[in-house]
Amino acid sequence: MGNIMKKTDLAYMAGIFDGEGSIGAYKPRCNLTKGTYSLGVTIISTDEWLCHMFRMAFGGSINCRQRRGKQLPVWEWKVQSHRAAEMLKILLPYLHLKRSQAELAIKFQSVKGNRSRRYPNKLTDEERALEQAQAIMLKAMKKQKSGVNYG
Repeated sequence: MGNIMKKTDLAYMAGIFDGEGSIGAYKPRCNLTKGTYSLGVTIISTDEWLCHMFRMAFGGSINCRQRRGKQLPVWEWKVQSHRAAEMLKILLPYLHLKRSQAELAIKFQSVKGNRSRRYPNKLTDEERALEQAQAIMLKAMKKQKSGVNYG
C-alpha cells in the first residue's frame, strides 16, 4: 500500500468498491462460539483484472470460483484486518455508498488494534459485546438502501 496513486485512480477504485465491494466482520468458521471477529473486505467480479488491480494496490488474496455451464468464472479479491482498514482509510474520501460502513469498519479495527495482540481471544465481556455489536451494525448497514452520503 506504499504505492502513490493518483486521485483519479483512487476515485475510480472507490467507485468500483461502492458498487462491487463488501465490508463485514466475521468469525472464523472453525470457532464460531469463542473466536473474535475479524474485519474483511471483498470484491467479487467476473473481471479478473479488476481483482488483480485491487491486490496490486492493497495486497490481499484472489480466488477463482468456476461456475457450471457456460457462465464466466467469478473472481474474489479479499483483504482482512489491519490491511482492510488501511484500504478503507485510503478510499474513504472517495466513497459514497459505503462511506458509513467504511467509517464503522475503520473504528472496529482500531479498537481491535488497541487490544493486546498476545491474547486476542481473551476478551472482557465488554470488549466481546462491543465487537459483536459492531459486527451486527456492519451487517445491518449492508441491507440499508437509503441514507446515502454524497457529500
